[in-house]
Amino acid sequence: MLIDFVTSLYPSSRRSLEYRTHVLEQLQLSHAVDAPLGTLSAGMAKKILLAATLIAAPSVMLFDEPINEIDAASRDALLTLLADYQRDRIMLVSTHHVAPFREMAASMLTLGETGVPSVS
Repeated sequence: MLIDFVTSLYPSSRRSLEYRTHVLEQLQLSHAVDAPLGTLSAGMAKKILLAATLIAAPSVMLFDEPINEIDAASRDALLTLLADYQRDRIMLVSTHHVAPFREMAASMLTLGETGVPSVS
């Protein structure tokens, strides 16, 4: 339901039905895809929203703490999906968990304790 709505917003960029099935399986969402969002746990709801975004495949995506609230297996699968995604799209990530994103990042802007940014 929600995934269909989000992907309908990006008709020219959305991925194939095969990719949709792949994402849902990787994030262990096949059983929850049609459940009302309000009935899901915070982690499941977040995974549904992330899956919808990956399937819609806009040219630029902004993620705020994408790996928070999700289980370890789904986190690893999501990081793999994001690494594949970023090859031909722009991905901006705001996170306290920088390590998983270092390898896939073309560049990073880091705010230190002083609030002064450093670019790497």
